[in-house]
Amino acid sequence: MMRAWLKLLGSPEHGMAETIVPQVLRLVRFPRRPSIRVGDKIALYVLNQDRVFGIVEAFSPVREGEGDNAWDKWFLDVREVMSLPYADSPPLASISVGGRDLRKSIRQQSHIQLRDLEYRRAVELLVAAGAEEDKLYRAF
Repeated sequence: MMRAWLKLLGSPEHGMAETIVPQVLRLVRFPRRPSIRVGDKIALYVLNQDRVFGIVEAFSPVREGEGDNAWDKWFLDVREVMSLPYADSPPLASISVGGRDLRKSIRQQSHIQLRDLEYRRAVELLVAAGAEEDKLYRAF
């Protein structure tokens, strides 16, 4: 059974430059071992832009990294399902449906599991904004 997740990227202090996006559409990093499994979908949320800009799918088991950087402890290979430039992407608040404020839920977390309704809303809004499934990222 496929599960859906929301992955926080960037930080209030450092953000995440849009030039990093092509790398994130292939490899996602975590400070703690995530419960994400092969086939799970991950909505990508960049904090300093307050945007959900893409969906990726896990296609490898989680593996442990070899660095001292806390964010490099665990890796997951992903494939892009859909993405948009930040400017065209929906804000996180618009995906908060069903009574949960995702901005509060993701605070202090690297990722959280999404409810089916939240995941469907993320896909719906990305498609409405112009994302196409399996379309390559074209921000540059």
